[in-house]
Amino acid sequence: MFRIRGHTLLCLQGFQGKGYDDKFIANMKKIHETLFNDPTTEVEIVAGPDDICYSCPYLKGNGCTLKGPESEKDVIEKDNSVIEFLGFKPSGRHKWEEILQRISETVNASMLIGLCDKCPWFPLGYCEEGILRLKRLTDSHC
Repeated sequence: MFRIRGHTLLCLQGFQGKGYDDKFIANMKKIHETLFNDPTTEVEIVAGPDDICYSCPYLKGNGCTLKGPESEKDVIEKDNSVIEFLGFKPSGRHKWEEILQRISETVNASMLIGLCDKCPWFPLGYCEEGILRLKRLTDSHC
């Protein structure tokens, strides 16, 4: 089982093997590969530091400092927004395949503007590509 932040559920869709440093990339790649190779993996959805954050160079103390010492508050708000938008509950546990289905049914690429537009990775378009790829995969399985 992995603990994954609400907003990171979307980030994982667009992961391209890039990140803040080699340690972060290796950890996220391991989690990404595990989830996508075994979609029955259980995930606890959290609003706060998760199993990916623990390898991030910007995690200091109990939170994110990417955009300064108050960053964690903003990230938690983003987590809660995504969790609510997807219809999950904080600390809820779900199989990864269920989370993917919910993302596919609920999120379209244009919605990412409101959910993710303040993220430094957003302008690169990886998440939009990931959401579109997810929709193609889930549509082909119906």
